[in-house]
Amino acid sequence: LPPGSATSVIIRVSTEIGEKRITNLFLNLKALDGKLRDRRVLGSISIGVEKISRAHGDVDLHYRVPTRMKLINLGDGTSQWSQIEIAGGGNLDDSGNRQVDFLLRTPDQNQKSLFGMRDEFYFNYFTDEYSARVGDQSYSLSYLTNFYSYGRGFELNLNESKPTRFGFFDLTSRWDEPKLNQLGLYVGHDLNDKLKFRVNHFRQEQQGFVSTASFEKQITSLEMEFAPDERSNLKLEHGQSTTTLGNLQKDNAYRLQYRAELQENIQLTLDKIHAGPDYAGSIRDIDHVFATLEAPLMNRVQGGVRYSQSEQNLRFDPKRGAAVKEILWQFGLNFQLKYGLNFSIDLDRRHRYDRFAPAGFDLKEKAYRAALGKSWKRFDLRWEVRHWQRTESVAIQETWNDSHSYFAVFRPSPKFFFSVYGGFSKNQGNYGSLILRNFGNLGFSSRWQPSDRFSLNFWYLKYDYSGISNEKSQGNIGLEYKLPDDAVILLKARNNVSWLAEKGPVFYELSYSVPIDVPVRLNTKIGSLSGKVIDAELPGKPAIPNVILIMAGRAAVTNSRGQFVFPAMACGTHTLTIEAKSVGFNRISSIKMPAEIVIIGGKTNRIDIEMVKGSQFKGKFIRPSIGQGVSEAAGEVHLTGDTEQILKKRPATGLGNILIELSQDGANLRRASDSYGEFQFDSLKPGIWHYKVYEQSLPENHYLKNAEGEINLASDETREVSFEVLPRKRRIQIIDEGEINIE
Repeated sequence: LPPGSATSVIIRVSTEIGEKRITNLFLNLKALDGKLRDRRVLGSISIGVEKISRAHGDVDLHYRVPTRMKLINLGDGTSQWSQIEIAGGGNLDDSGNRQVDFLLRTPDQNQKSLFGMRDEFYFNYFTDEYSARVGDQSYSLSYLTNFYSYGRGFELNLNESKPTRFGFFDLTSRWDEPKLNQLGLYVGHDLNDKLKFRVNHFRQEQQGFVSTASFEKQITSLEMEFAPDERSNLKLEHGQSTTTLGNLQKDNAYRLQYRAELQENIQLTLDKIHAGPDYAGSIRDIDHVFATLEAPLMNRVQGGVRYSQSEQNLRFDPKRGAAVKEILWQFGLNFQLKYGLNFSIDLDRRHRYDRFAPAGFDLKEKAYRAALGKSWKRFDLRWEVRHWQRTESVAIQETWNDSHSYFAVFRPSPKFFFSVYGGFSKNQGNYGSLILRNFGNLGFSSRWQPSDRFSLNFWYLKYDYSGISNEKSQGNIGLEYKLPDDAVILLKARNNVSWLAEKGPVFYELSYSVPIDVPVRLNTKIGSLSGKVIDAELPGKPAIPNVILIMAGRAAVTNSRGQFVFPAMACGTHTLTIEAKSVGFNRISSIKMPAEIVIIGGKTNRIDIEMVKGSQFKGKFIRPSIGQGVSEAAGEVHLTGDTEQILKKRPATGLGNILIELSQDGANLRRASDSYGEFQFDSLKPGIWHYKVYEQSLPENHYLKNAEGEINLASDETREVSFEVLPRKRRIQIIDEGEINIE
């Protein structure tokens, strides 16, 4: 800048949405010598400013459970129908110890759309101590009794945070005819943190239309869990069942699970399952062993071994058709190479034995796999090669195939990605590997999200063989748009082309969902303050916009209607202040500022602030205008006026450091006079003020006649007063040797 010039600089600062507190920012300015090449600093200054985040949001003092209502329209090109869904879930308070989730969905009328969903209703309630579930959902007890059942039922679990726990569920199947009724009970007890026990009992019955169609089964099991340390865990379960179904007798089953982390990240897993031929659980007539070992072999190399053995038809029942024993070995190495490269190789060996004589279904199968992957900043690539061979003892022949699969992802930006995946086989006619699937497909998918409100995705997959299903190709497209009120419009469409039809139907779903968050109770930990700032002296009392109010370190700014809100404040007493520069020159609040605001939990306080023009009160402390000097009357000598001026012949000065106080409605303001004896109070609220001059601050042996009183100030009034400081008359002793000379 040239000498003596000035300029204006505007700096825009943005605040984050979640930012609530006022922060201090410092602007550093440096003056550089423009003539010198090294730009020497001639001077610098730092200016501090406050960044004020505006308090915003609706005043909602309820705990609300996030809930959405969805209106769904379904169609297939020839007809259309609709469904309605209301679903939600969340915490009931700030502690997070009480939660609910629920769903209500109307029936799928046509039951032929790929997007149609079954009608359901459920409501679940969870706390640290107990939980309750009711409605159409899955229920489970344990692995050997009933690890999954779906139906309409009720479940209750008690004392979940205590050493002794118990609970039950009762359900009825929805689609079985006749209906299946199931009951599950359990009692658990923790001896300590390392050893836990649990007893389960499961009962299932079906009342048929005829007596032969009715049956009942009961299963009781004992579970134990032992965790000697954080790196190992052992689980055991033993079950016993009885049933009236068929000719099944009382039988047993057991299951063992062991997980351990050995030294240097060595992971060990062991599973053993055995269920007798007459066992009435969902696992029956099987003996299965599964074990894995994974360990780092060297730097960037991970190795793994898996073994599984399974036997079925343990009693060699000819009615079951086969008694198979299978053994599978799997070996693998994974190399984490440099530059984002990953390489893995695997070897599988599988043997299947037919234990019926003659063994006509024995086979051996081996497979090799190798995969190479590479990751870049915006691109990922993976290629996998497979080869398998199978030898069957029936025809004493070998079958083989080579297949390849690939996967690539391209991410040009965080808002867009595109992927391609697929595979092909050398011998397309050879299928049937039980270890590796053949690949003869091509697919791609993409997602584009240009904004936070809009997204578009699609995928397409084409099959060149019928080894998975009768579908030849599938195409899907989805579009989602979020409205400003958090409503969502969703459109999905899918087309399936099968081998039996040249063109399949196009199924679509068009839905509109809107938040209908359910209030559950008032939040007694927070309250709110709202109000309005107006000009009380102008006609119609117009609103004053852009007024900054500060409370508890947070700021609110009035809108165009003068309204402000502090939406969520902690309970208690807070101090409310107004930024004086934001209301204009000589404007003050008609109520006392700073104001004490009491926030009550679950309630909204309201305060309307009227701004008026401030008054001014100023004055001066002076000496009396009577003559000063020495007088003698009735044999007494009196000094009148400024004794220093009389005795020392000094010029008169103002009466400084005299303290005066104004008070009104608990507000106290104090000023001290300057060296000229003057004082001034600005921006006073109109009304009656009480003033008081502290005589202790007066010169020695002086007093005021009107040291205390009241003044009535009008809006925008300036009141000037003068206080005469009077000397007190006192006797002095005059010594003969002394003299007073007055010139």
